[in-house]
Amino acid sequence: MKPSTGTICAMLIGLSALTGLASAQPAPRSASVSAERQLLLKRKLMAGEQTLLATLRQNIDRWDNITAEQREMLRERAYAFRDAPPAQQQAILDAWDKFRQLHPDRQDAYRQRAVWLRAVLENVTPDKRAQLLGMTPAERAAELLRLKAELQAQGVLPPDEPATQPTP
Repeated sequence: MKPSTGTICAMLIGLSALTGLASAQPAPRSASVSAERQLLLKRKLMAGEQTLLATLRQNIDRWDNITAEQREMLRERAYAFRDAPPAQQQAILDAWDKFRQLHPDRQDAYRQRAVWLRAVLENVTPDKRAQLLGMTPAERAAELLRLKAELQAQGVLPPDEPATQPTP
């Protein structure tokens, strides 16, 4: 019998709390932590690709190698996922599955797009965000690209790399 989404989230949150209490010192090196890794762990647990014990040990090792800020971010994300309606949880997991099925080059392209999109959204006012949400997808995309170009001109974002490499 496979565990439910709530059970898995509760286990992850419990493990996070226990390992957070057990490690009093910050980790010497910082590992990249993302929602992607959280969803991958959940999918592995649900799919039974490895034992629960092996997954928990792997999770403890990762937990020990992240900073206190990253731990807090993970806790917040876990609580947000736990508190989300089941339909939203399923939508997140479905989007994750769809992303994982993409070719690695396409995944990298989405990750790169997420970096500049995050930077653009961090530099807009709440009113501008509301305005963006009211636009059609095509209008929103055009406006986000315009804002990206502005930030690149200001030096906040690096310029785009050329799509093709020039021949020597």
